[in-house]
Amino acid sequence: MIDCRQSEKMAEFSQNGEDLRVLQKLANIKKAGQFRLSLDQLRRLEDIRQGQVSVTEEEDAGPPRFITQIEDVEVFVDEGEPAIFECRVEPKHDLNLSVRWYRGGEELVEDERVKISHEYGYAALHIFYTYPEDEGTYTCRATNEIGEDVTEAKLVCRPLPQIRFETPALEEVDREVQLELVKDATVRYGIRAKLKGDEIFKEEAEQSPKFLLKMEHYPKLLAGQSASLQTFLVPVGDPDMKIEWFLNDEPLLFKSSYSPVYDHGALALSISKVYPDDFGEFKVRARNRFGEAELTSWLGEYPGGEQYNDQEGEPDLPAWCNKVEKGRLSVECPPEITKHLVDIEVRETETVKLEVNFIGNPKPEVFWTRDGMELTNSRHLQIREREGKTTLVLINIRREMAGDYRMTTVSNLGSDQTMCRVSVEPLDPASRARLTRMEREGLMQLVAQEEIKLIERKRKKKEKEERMREIREKAKRNV
Repeated sequence: MIDCRQSEKMAEFSQNGEDLRVLQKLANIKKAGQFRLSLDQLRRLEDIRQGQVSVTEEEDAGPPRFITQIEDVEVFVDEGEPAIFECRVEPKHDLNLSVRWYRGGEELVEDERVKISHEYGYAALHIFYTYPEDEGTYTCRATNEIGEDVTEAKLVCRPLPQIRFETPALEEVDREVQLELVKDATVRYGIRAKLKGDEIFKEEAEQSPKFLLKMEHYPKLLAGQSASLQTFLVPVGDPDMKIEWFLNDEPLLFKSSYSPVYDHGALALSISKVYPDDFGEFKVRARNRFGEAELTSWLGEYPGGEQYNDQEGEPDLPAWCNKVEKGRLSVECPPEITKHLVDIEVRETETVKLEVNFIGNPKPEVFWTRDGMELTNSRHLQIREREGKTTLVLINIRREMAGDYRMTTVSNLGSDQTMCRVSVEPLDPASRARLTRMEREGLMQLVAQEEIKLIERKRKKKEKEERMREIREKAKRNV
């Protein structure tokens, strides 16, 4: 017995015999279970069943053919970069079309790291993050009842290159112009150093590499935060100078979070986001024909809770602790910071004190900057300095006062610096409204007090004038 609705549907499709043959063919394919149907194909099948589209045999006729081929992909495995193979295949409306992916002859299946898609003639293999073992030849095979076609490409997994480079020579311009270029670079990167002119490379001089500024240590740095390792390297403009970066005595490899910089002697490595494998000892090595120099910086907690000590062969700064007598340095030495700044987060309207201890003989100059701009005493800023100690007090701090604060100490023997980030948590609407009300009420009270004082002064002045008039009148009567 045939249902009436089924008979009506069959009558509807019988008006187009080609559509009916296609449906019968699709039913056989699905029943056999030998081919996988894409989401787009299933949607199209449903549209055909509902009589919304008409499909002819010409769309399915012919073996598969790739319109575009998959292309070779190169990734850097240490970065865990993704890899994507894409292609287009016809006939795109063939519901009998099967697309499968292989690596080295072994079929690939989807998992949390690999996604396979085939929609409307578009086929893709997406590897979200690569491993070294993913390297090899990848094959995309399209098959239907009439034939098949394949396309191949290679995935090449390369190690990341080491961060190393040579410094460029200075332009052949006047010596004073070269020195101005170097000074401009120190200003751009907030490096305070008194340059005398002998930092410029000279062909006839034997100038070995030398770091004029220590890099800052970050013992309290946490994963997800940023850091900037900065120093100043001379001679500037040596075309034979080679610079290499290392992490825990291993070559430092390029990552998207690393930004190495060299600009007329200003040498820096900016880390936009610190990951757990970034913690440890960073080292920069400079080498030319006349020698080499190394400088280190520590990121993260010191091993075993110990204090980190720079090696003797790094910057030639003094062992200051052995050269202090009765609170004063007994010998000349470059400035050195003994108590560094640390990142801090405060609420708006609070008062913050940033404190730095330093040494140096002769007595070094002290500079405070915020986001590269030098600070001076003002309504909200107070800079204080005494023997071996400087403080920056941020009074009634506001949101616009947030930023990177840097203290630099400089003498004719060298310089040192420390930096921290001050974050300001804004007031909630209720607190801000209360503060505004208090400020308004306080201003009104101040105005009222000033008015009372003015009235009182006028009253006293009037009383004085009256007394003086009475005295003068009394004096006239006596005469």
